[in-house]
Amino acid sequence: DQQKQWQSGMPRNRSALTGWLGRVSDLINDLNGVSTVPMSISLAGANLIQSGAATNPIFSRPDATPVIQNWQDDNNKQRRLAMEQMYQDQSSENVHQRHFTISKRNAIATAEELKFAIDTAPEVPGTFNAQNPLSVQLKPVAKAISARNLLKKKRQTFFVSIDGWDNHSGLASHPARLGLLSEGISEFQASIDHMSLYSQPPTSAGHFLQTETELTTDGAEIKSSWAAASKGGTYTVRILASRSKVI
Repeated sequence: DQQKQWQSGMPRNRSALTGWLGRVSDLINDLNGVSTVPMSISLAGANLIQSGAATNPIFSRPDATPVIQNWQDDNNKQRRLAMEQMYQDQSSENVHQRHFTISKRNAIATAEELKFAIDTAPEVPGTFNAQNPLSVQLKPVAKAISARNLLKKKRQTFFVSIDGWDNHSGLASHPARLGLLSEGISEFQASIDHMSLYSQPPTSAGHFLQTETELTTDGAEIKSSWAAASKGGTYTVRILASRSKVI
């Protein structure tokens, strides 16, 4: 319940369908240029906080951009052309089938645009510890920020997660978890610094160590404790709190 309340920003509504970052995205998405890639990217799966009424995140993986395997392979050219023709067909009277073809077509276009931008963008500066689960997710976040011009983005939000904060049985593992959190954020900040995006000091943990930690980077200048101005907009990190996981 607390997780839903923090992510929705609606403490009196236990059935909220949108999160506060999603609603922000609904309001400011027009600040971005035309692109099939949404302004919100999740490296940790589905979440409420980025869900809006008109905007939703794309789900990516830390180790790869989500694309259909072998889609552009020459050996599959005829099959790909046939499927593309099928996805362009909107003549079906079945509304679910039409919606499926539209969603599939849009997903393919989004994945291809994101992959091109990530592959073309400047290399992410700095180092990220491959053994740190938070660092592993924050590296592609930095990569997506470096690709912001190719993606025509002035505002972006990102969702990452790290678990292991359920300390009911003791605090023996707590220092190590804090070390991972500190290392990941430090590496991310250093990378952003190298991109000349920061103009303010590092993050402060507002409600840290309560029940649920949320780590979000977003371009909206609201409820943020770590901000940095850049030509492409403002990138912020907000940490709330956690016993179960950092999001």
